[in-house]
Amino acid sequence: MSNEHLPVSQRVLDQAIDWQLRMSSGESTERDTIALEFWLSAHSDHARAWRQLGALDAELAPARSSTLRSILTKPLKARRIKRVATTLATVLAMMCSLTLFNQYQPLGGLLADYHTTTGERQLIVLPDNTVIRLNTRSAIDIAYDETQRAVILREGEIEVETGHNETESRPFVILNAAGSMRALGTRFSVRTLDDGSALLSVSESAVIARPASCQPQTVAECDPQQLVEEGQSIILHGDALSPILNSPAYLDAWKDGMLVVENAALEDVAAELSRYRFGRIKVDPEVAQLRITGTFSVDDTDFAIAALAAALPVRLTKLGGFWVSFDPPKEIGFVQTRAK
Repeated sequence: MSNEHLPVSQRVLDQAIDWQLRMSSGESTERDTIALEFWLSAHSDHARAWRQLGALDAELAPARSSTLRSILTKPLKARRIKRVATTLATVLAMMCSLTLFNQYQPLGGLLADYHTTTGERQLIVLPDNTVIRLNTRSAIDIAYDETQRAVILREGEIEVETGHNETESRPFVILNAAGSMRALGTRFSVRTLDDGSALLSVSESAVIARPASCQPQTVAECDPQQLVEEGQSIILHGDALSPILNSPAYLDAWKDGMLVVENAALEDVAAELSRYRFGRIKVDPEVAQLRITGTFSVDDTDFAIAALAAALPVRLTKLGGFWVSFDPPKEIGFVQTRAK
């Protein structure tokens, strides 16, 4: 069965809309065209979102054309035409500005109790001495009440170390669109994934994971639910749970501003670095599976990108510092450009 009509993540859809606005503005350049090709080839979801927007645009074309004809055939005064054009230009500029702002600060978490921008990390100590660390582009709400201590993860990634208080009897639970995770006196991390699921990884003790189809309260009967113990991970899919997985090595290195990888594919390393960078990183399919082992700084992604380019047989191309591309090296006259 074709996945052509499956939905894409909100992040990818926002990017596709941004590109459609830019390319239809009448002011796009050849560099924009090249950058769009980079973006389309970076992931299959990008191309699918672009095609879906194109199909929607084609469906709306007759109505849009009819509306435009009715407007253009009316005897509008020059002043009114100018006012309409100014309004449309303002709306377009606002949409583009919001899209660019979303690259820096996710709009979905702007009103959250705590949130981080691209590349930012934050440490929070709650009144019960629970410590929460927010990774890049993350947002949470605190919902403590008389019956439970709840933290709502809206997007991004957090690490939790629950407070040690013998008088505290309220359960501590992380709530997410994919499900709920009840701590059993523990340290663990939760990361939202692009498809809307959530990755739970337990570093100490254990956590009870329940998909969103179950009530968060563990006293209510529900199947499936899973006890996830130290060194284990699981993915919550909303109506199901994945099998138990081994936790990724060095999964919490981001707390120290580092990305540690072992025999990882270049495309996966680039995807991780892009979470901390204002811009786009494209990896050509011909070099996407090159393997790399090392430690890279997420606080200085330019240096990390340069280190990758120096360690692997790739050609690094940068467009204004915003677009970065890893491509196959040229066979003749190859001169590698490194980030400074």
